[in-house]
Amino acid sequence: MSEEYIVRKLEYKDIDEIYSLCKENKRFYEFCPPMVSIESIKDDMFILPKGKTLKDKYYEGFYKGDKLVAIIDLITNYPDEETCFIGFFMVDINVQNKGIGSYIINAVCDELKRNNYKNVRLAWIEDDKKAEYFWHKNGFKDLEKKLDQNSHNVIEAIRVLI
Repeated sequence: MSEEYIVRKLEYKDIDEIYSLCKENKRFYEFCPPMVSIESIKDDMFILPKGKTLKDKYYEGFYKGDKLVAIIDLITNYPDEETCFIGFFMVDINVQNKGIGSYIINAVCDELKRNNYKNVRLAWIEDDKKAEYFWHKNGFKDLEKKLDQNSHNVIEAIRVLI
């Protein structure tokens, strides 16, 4: 998925490392409470949309050497067979604003396109202008605004890979 980074599935043994990366990104959790915990990471590793199985889920870490620099939670064939859904993406706060997140998202989208997917979808909290800027900069276009399960207004967006 990336020539610049080592990419591998994240497992229970990685939870402390995942927690260390996530807990420093306090700004993210201001928009998406509650604050990360070991338990919430365990839950995230296995949470799936209705009708999906763990074979559709890629909870992956991007490493520069032995340092975890980013995490992505990707569901394939969702919400349809031509689309993948990014449920979570976070870059280590110490390396943000250096193009790493954009590099990774573009590498992921290129890989998905090579695997014949046509679209990537995701959502962000409407008030999070930094997230909005990042996703727009990386080719995602707004689809609709809706209320999520936590009573937040979210913007659903899509990037067409064709």
